Amino acid sequence: MNSRSASPLALFAFLACAIAAAAAAAVAPVPAPMGGALRMPSNQTLLALQAAARVESSGTVTCSSRSFQPKLCSVPGVITSLVVQNQRSNSPCDAGSSFFAYPGAALVTDGCRATFAYTSFTAPFPFTTVLCESVDGATTTCDAPGTVDFALLFKDLSSGACVDGTYSVVNGNAIQVTGGCRGVFGAFDV
Repeated sequence: MNSRSASPLALFAFLACAIAAAAAAAVAPVPAPMGGALRMPSNQTLLALQAAARVESSGTVTCSSRSFQPKLCSVPGVITSLVVQNQRSNSPCDAGSSFFAYPGAALVTDGCRATFAYTSFTAPFPFTTVLCESVDGATTTCDAPGTVDFALLFKDLSSGACVDGTYSVVNGNAIQVTGGCRGVFGAFDV
């Protein structure tokens, strides 16, 4: 291997970090009809990943936060735009407050129930987005479809409880959390 090439694992790690950084850097909501829109930033990293994938798609997903609990709803690919199309709740559905876009999923909280229109692109590697919550500090194991070689924290829902040692990959197909860690994770198959 020459000094200009990278191993597949190093390339994967770079891409996983780039997608997580893009998800974490989601910009403020853009006003739009029916409650707003959440758009991923159009930075160089996201554009490079999108160009590498070259397959865009769009569609709708219905996602409901029941009893004000967070709910993660699968969306194919990496979301670049998520807009409320039809709100079904009395509780507000506000981008960045009660609904969020992550690679592979939309997350609703605080009673938001709506049908969302999305635009996404296919990621250059397989992954699944998983919501996993440690209740009262107990250890919880959350299954992920397929193989999980690497877990990346996309969003800490527990105000800082998800630190090194509070989440891990177990059995090659699940994420385990403890110590009150509640988060949205990317489960990657390298």
